[in-house]
Amino acid sequence: MVSYPKKTSAEWFIEQLNVENAKLLAFVLVLGFIGYHGILHLRYGPDSCTWLLTSGRYKGDHEWQPYGCMLHKYSKT
Repeated sequence: MVSYPKKTSAEWFIEQLNVENAKLLAFVLVLGFIGYHGILHLRYGPDSCTWLLTSGRYKGDHEWQPYGCMLHKYSKT
């Protein structure tokens, strides 16, 4: 009788990598991000302008930096 050596966890993981599993993982991640975004909107409301004005901190140069946002200065070109 042939005895096969026990596979390590790394070898098992590499065998599981395929297109179907990658697509399933991507789909689950997208659903997770959609759910997280929905929970944020249910909890804090869809008005992000309120977030810009009420939650944040002053950076070192006394510039307002809202949490979770990056404000950009746009110029005419």
